[in-house]
Amino acid sequence: MTISPDILTSSFTAIAPRVAAGELSPVDLTEAMLARIDTVDSSIGSYLEVTHELARQQAQAAAAELAAGRYRGPLHGIPIALKDLVNTT
Repeated sequence: MTISPDILTSSFTAIAPRVAAGELSPVDLTEAMLARIDTVDSSIGSYLEVTHELARQQAQAAAAELAAGRYRGPLHGIPIALKDLVNTT
């Protein structure tokens, strides 16, 4: 599935129902977000660390859960970024 560039700047409230309905894949959304980060972040430096493989693994797990009918709520399958004041280790 090709992700429209406007998805990358859409609100969570616009994206979440599409993921829940199966119109938008967590894997495709995550890959699009990671590609955008790789393209833009070198010039703006907004991320200290990007966990590409972990994000991919979590997106695949979310997609499998959604396919099995186990929807966990509005954040299920949505990639997020944490502010650098959150310890991720």
